[in-house]
Amino acid sequence: MMASCAAVPETLILDGGLSTELERHHGVDLSAHPTLWTAGLLGSADGRAALRAAHLAFAAAGADIVLSGTYQASTPRLTAADVRAGVDVAVGAAREASAALGRHVSAWLSVGPLGATLADGSEYSGTYPPEQRSEAALLAFHAARLDVFFGAPDAAELGGVAFETVPSAAEARALARLASTDARVRVLPCWISLQCADGERLADGTPLVPLATELCAALAGRGALTGLGANCMPARDAEQIVGALARAATDAAGRAQANGSAARRGVDSICIYPNAGGSWDARARCWRCDDGAPSFARTHAPRWRELIRAAGLRAIIGGCCNSDRALVAELRAQLHPEGGAPWTADGRTCRTSPTGLKII
Repeated sequence: MMASCAAVPETLILDGGLSTELERHHGVDLSAHPTLWTAGLLGSADGRAALRAAHLAFAAAGADIVLSGTYQASTPRLTAADVRAGVDVAVGAAREASAALGRHVSAWLSVGPLGATLADGSEYSGTYPPEQRSEAALLAFHAARLDVFFGAPDAAELGGVAFETVPSAAEARALARLASTDARVRVLPCWISLQCADGERLADGTPLVPLATELCAALAGRGALTGLGANCMPARDAEQIVGALARAATDAAGRAQANGSAARRGVDSICIYPNAGGSWDARARCWRCDDGAPSFARTHAPRWRELIRAAGLRAIIGGCCNSDRALVAELRAQLHPEGGAPWTADGRTCRTSPTGLKII
């Protein structure tokens, strides 16, 4: 488990796009798993080995947090044993990396939205089947998934839970309720990361600021690191989103203090992990890259951290689609210049860690 909130660094480096890392560096062709995507690797020993290697590569490049390969995972599309393997692979890789690198690497459970398990692109719209759109239905869906995830043998070693790419207000509210009331999640560090259409609205059109304010209130009183953020959007929208989320968190803290409940912990972290350029082609099921575009690690990430820390919050920054170990290494160098990256990455080629951790 991650250290107590007071001991957590002011800036944490998150990993990058797992699918991009796997296809770019580990010889994986995810077109073989068109509906399960990276979760499709959980059903075989070779697939699990590739996931382990990707987690290790992210850690060696400088990630403090690696996310499990469970974003799309659910039963009955996968067996419970295969779903739980995603937890164990990530925890084992984080344990191995921590020992080899001499610094703490934490494995967090990745929980994608309902749309990610439907494989119909609805995680970018929030337009779910009518019977699955309500907060109650979404709460039941995610609670059942957590039952499977937390049945993994190594689940007790998870550093936190990341609810990711949440496109609708109803799903965000359901997840905030789970984060605050589920006995397994409540005691763990956790974040809810939204899928935004732009700098002002969620994918389903819900205005960002009022919802963020509501979520901050719903998450108050948790006993561990609590984050609110956004992912899988263009880097150009991130600064506006960061500003809105930071204002919502500080406003919620101010209201709590005015009401005499300042001791209740609220949102203390902002997580932001955009796509690294390009766009997803849903028909061809591939990522269309913007080759030669400057890395947001240099052009944007230092500013995001400045805004987050100015609000008295912790920054968690990483990459989503089309980002790999090279982006993580650059984020480490930009945001922790005193130590730089634990190893170096040159473009799309990564070199051996000086600690001797072997990256496959």
